[in-house]
Amino acid sequence: MKKIRNIFIALAAMTFLMLSAFSVSAASVSEAQIDGAIAWARNVSFSTGYNGRSFSGMCLAFCQLAYSSQGVTVGVWGNAQNAGNNLIEHYDMDPPKGALVFFENSNGLGHVGISLGDGTYIHAASDGKAITKLTSYNSTFAIKYRGWGNPGKGNTLPASSGSNSGAASNTYTAYAVNTDGSFAINSIPKAGNQIGAIPEG
Repeated sequence: MKKIRNIFIALAAMTFLMLSAFSVSAASVSEAQIDGAIAWARNVSFSTGYNGRSFSGMCLAFCQLAYSSQGVTVGVWGNAQNAGNNLIEHYDMDPPKGALVFFENSNGLGHVGISLGDGTYIHAASDGKAITKLTSYNSTFAIKYRGWGNPGKGNTLPASSGSNSGAASNTYTAYAVNTDGSFAINSIPKAGNQIGAIPEG
């Protein structure tokens, strides 16, 4: 009887460990990856950081490249509005550090930035990078807050050579789904190459 009980306990422990291993969802991004993405966003050149071009009108590329520098690909969405339609999971005014914060704007392409976890977010505005206080409506940029989502809900890739050395071991297998229902599986680590020069808001 004791032997059967021990076997049962061992099986229960193995089941727990297996479930724990599979509980890492597509929304999982490590703290190190978040910190690395924010550091990249703070330090990149606004005028030349987008494959030699300006980030003006390229807010989604700004966020994608910040995370792809850490081996996390946000996904191929075309513009911030589409990305928000697929990635927004919560609406509150206190998004966690590293969350993607989404907005509506008049051109219908939307806007997105990266939450710094202190009530502000970093983003590529039309004329430069900005750290802005999160509000339900921002009259300076004429954007209305929609909500936030986790960057890891999109497709992830191994870190490219020369990236953060710890990033590759902290990536997770995931995929993104385009608005037409097709999978957005990428084969390149640089987000800027995924969307080309599409104006995004």
